[in-house]
Amino acid sequence: MRSAGASSAPRAIGIAAALACLGAACSFGAGGVQPGAPGPTSEAPTTTIDSPATTLPVAPGDAPEAYGFTFEQAVTASGNSWSVTVSGRVVGANLTCRVQATGAGLALDRDLILADGRLWSRDHSAADYREIGGGNPAERALLAYCPLWPPGVAAAGLAGLAAGEPARHTIGGVAALGYRSDASGLAAAIGADLGSAAVEVFNFWVAAEDGWLLEVNLSVSGPGADLAPLLGSLPVPDGPTTVTARHRLDLAVSTDPITPPA
Repeated sequence: MRSAGASSAPRAIGIAAALACLGAACSFGAGGVQPGAPGPTSEAPTTTIDSPATTLPVAPGDAPEAYGFTFEQAVTASGNSWSVTVSGRVVGANLTCRVQATGAGLALDRDLILADGRLWSRDHSAADYREIGGGNPAERALLAYCPLWPPGVAAAGLAGLAAGEPARHTIGGVAALGYRSDASGLAAAIGADLGSAAVEVFNFWVAAEDGWLLEVNLSVSGPGADLAPLLGSLPVPDGPTTVTARHRLDLAVSTDPITPPA
């Protein structure tokens, strides 16, 4: 969908990988796990899905004309924590995105604009953007998470996990169908084995009418080594570690064009 971004293939939820790369390249100081602010708590449906299967709605294309997205991740290890928040808007092949991170040696607040195949970046507190050329992979690593999950259920690797009678809920004013999966489903979705880690929450919500992926919730706990696929290139903690995450799609956003910064 985006000429300068990542592909829409399913990706592991380790946004920490991109942040660690950016920190190392831009001298933000990506180091070991340090005390940080508490992160977000994932929301989870409470309805158990164990009825006969229903037909999964099929999205009418690769992506809506325009949509917003948010992603929140929190990692806690041995009493220390860090958190990541990503938000933005996509219109066609262009997007705006803000990436914030605290803890784990990170203090990051970055704005990105992708327009007409060109990428701009700035610190959120700065007035002006600067164009990012092809020789800055650290900045472009952040772009891969804007958004983290593609809006199509199949592209996100979740279509095969939508089994059973779904829970029903409204998300952002949109009627949604909720599906719950387990450790094997999560491993299939992210393309990585989490070993002995316990998957307390892994569910996703699909728009009942047009099949867009509205929300993904995740909570996983276990030895740090087993959660390495969710931690990216950050140091892997020795002790118990918990990762929670929530991705949400917003269909009620402006369709105004996204243009290069003035």
